[in-house]
Amino acid sequence: MLRFILQRLLFILVVVFSIVFAVQWGMLLIQGSEGLRETAPIAFEETTEFFSQLREGDLGSYEADNQRLEVVEMLRTSFLASMGLLFAASLLAALVGVLLGIFVALSKRGFFAFSVLAGTIVGISLPSFFAAMLLQHSMIVYIREFDSRLLSVAGFDWDYQHMILPILVLAARPVAYLMRTTYVVLKRTMEEDYIRTAKSKGLGRRYIVNVHAMRNVAVPILTAIGVSWRFSLGILPIVEYMFAWPGMGLRMLEGINSQQASIVAPLSMIFGLTLLLGNLVLDIAYRIVDPRVRDDA
Repeated sequence: MLRFILQRLLFILVVVFSIVFAVQWGMLLIQGSEGLRETAPIAFEETTEFFSQLREGDLGSYEADNQRLEVVEMLRTSFLASMGLLFAASLLAALVGVLLGIFVALSKRGFFAFSVLAGTIVGISLPSFFAAMLLQHSMIVYIREFDSRLLSVAGFDWDYQHMILPILVLAARPVAYLMRTTYVVLKRTMEEDYIRTAKSKGLGRRYIVNVHAMRNVAVPILTAIGVSWRFSLGILPIVEYMFAWPGMGLRMLEGINSQQASIVAPLSMIFGLTLLLGNLVLDIAYRIVDPRVRDDA
């Protein structure tokens, strides 16, 4: 296990360096001063300088609203803002998606299962920006009709009024995907021969599901949770932009718009690290849950 972790950490370091280099190169190309060959060496020099500054804990400053601000402070505040949304949305998606998938898989009502599955297709297919606009418009209509604000359509604060709408948009596709995956794998597992044998022995349904079935569907569900985490991370900039949430996604879009590599490079690095470390945690969980994966490592 230790060897596996060390190998993955080395891989993460290589990928992170590549991400920062690609961002530095891309920002130089956006500025349009030189071509591909001319900007590549400059990007490599700026990348090595970036990691030297990172090692010293000083990433410099950037310009915003006609003033100079520290990059490290911006990273800290934006990271906390983004992670608050991401973890809340991921927890909601995991609980609702998995539990709903189990319920539908074990339900004997065929029409109900079909209706829920049809709803998951809509949830997976609906673009995130459209869902955000739909929720915002619904809140605006509510305010006009009842002269009362139920939820905030934009802005930042750590309360339910500001957090519920962006969390719902972030969790919509993961909930649908997790519910559908859980339903498919559990439904298939409940039709296996060893489940029929357990039923013939007179074992209770709850015992069969908890002890026999869920143990065998744990790895596919963990995989689905990992994919859902990538879903949420990928649409984070859109959600933060739509709801004016001052997280990493919004700051990155602002940095790209203002062509400030000093903002975009560290934010891209953190995005990459978040994704890669999430994958590492998932791989470790595989080896804990399923001994066959551990034996193959």
